[in-house]
Amino acid sequence: SNSFDAGASNVHIILPPDLAADDATIAVLDDGEGMDDKGLQRHWLIGESNKRQLSELPKGRKQIGKFGIGKLATYVLAKRLTHVSKVGETYYSTSMDFTKIPGGENTGIYTEEKVTLPLRILTEAEAKVAVSPWLGGSAEGYAAIKLFGRGASKTWTMAIMSDLKPM
Repeated sequence: SNSFDAGASNVHIILPPDLAADDATIAVLDDGEGMDDKGLQRHWLIGESNKRQLSELPKGRKQIGKFGIGKLATYVLAKRLTHVSKVGETYYSTSMDFTKIPGGENTGIYTEEKVTLPLRILTEAEAKVAVSPWLGGSAEGYAAIKLFGRGASKTWTMAIMSDLKPM
């Protein structure tokens, strides 16, 4: 739904052959608007979404998300969520390690504590290395979004769920 709301024309979901493998990941790649440094910072404000203030979404679409909690759904599947995003000529990355969130009694969260996320600006070479494990397939979808070089999408985002939880 975030890809749709960001105006993506193409969305590619990359699943491993064995979801139970120790190094298994799930990645979602789209050619939507992408997130710059401010977008990634806003993205991680829980219960907040800039979509509420938008009068119109990209491509005039009807909005799906607006509560700012969809990103937490990834916690059901994985312990870590990493975003790599391109906006213009700049590549951004941040990663949320859900195990760093302080727990309360009975594993509930009860204290308000700031969790700091690293925000990195990457070179094109660093971005290529960061996303390369998910770009090697030969199925039709792998060519749907060109990320680098001549004719590459001006904006894109890859969300990578890693350290998957047991099924």
